[in-house]
Amino acid sequence: MPPKINSDDLPSLLALYNHTHAKITRYRDIEWKNAGLFTASIAAIVGFILTQDIVHDFVIPFDIVLVSLAVGNISYNVFAHDRLTKQRNIRNRIEYILNFDEIQAKTIRFLPFDIIEPNCSFRKGWFRGFFDHIILFFLASAALAIFGIYYLHCYN
Repeated sequence: MPPKINSDDLPSLLALYNHTHAKITRYRDIEWKNAGLFTASIAAIVGFILTQDIVHDFVIPFDIVLVSLAVGNISYNVFAHDRLTKQRNIRNRIEYILNFDEIQAKTIRFLPFDIIEPNCSFRKGWFRGFFDHIILFFLASAALAIFGIYYLHCYN
């Protein structure tokens, strides 16, 4: 049973809910855009390495760039995913407090499912989302960076 809320607190909770929803949308978009941008950047650099002969004179700078992009991809996406998970947990708590599953339009329920009390740990929610989709971008960017470094050092 959700806790009883004071009618004076309702506008504040709804404003917090809307603000949290906007942040979730922003962090979700940042997560995908960032992963795609870093992976595409690494792929472009590897393509440049494969097609240009001059890069063999600059092995160390290209190594630094590839490693920096791979580490930047991982660290920034972990940061964005961490923020996204925190905001989703806040939203779930507000939905439980506002008892959104009881809202009905005439005789049809507003939500087709029951909202249960949020008891999902932060770590469980974080890893579930991380391994669902973000890990593929990490693996792709790491594989591209490793291939680019390997090609630079073995075929010059």
